[in-house]
Amino acid sequence: MIGDKDYFGRDFEHQLAERDIRLLRLARKGEPERPGALLFKPLRQAIESVNETFKEQLNLEQHQGPNQAA
Repeated sequence: MIGDKDYFGRDFEHQLAERDIRLLRLARKGEPERPGALLFKPLRQAIESVNETFKEQLNLEQHQGPNQAA
């Protein structure tokens, strides 16, 4: 499972381990580097690229909602 830095905690990670789930996330301040850390930069670049493509294809930045005149 891939998560951000807010997915942490001894109990949380223990529950995942009981289910044979491995958590990949960036280390929080004061933590040693975690396994899989080298994957995050290229993964983030790929995600940002996909998001940008969807924004363009779906015109998410130029919605056609009604004007809310005051």
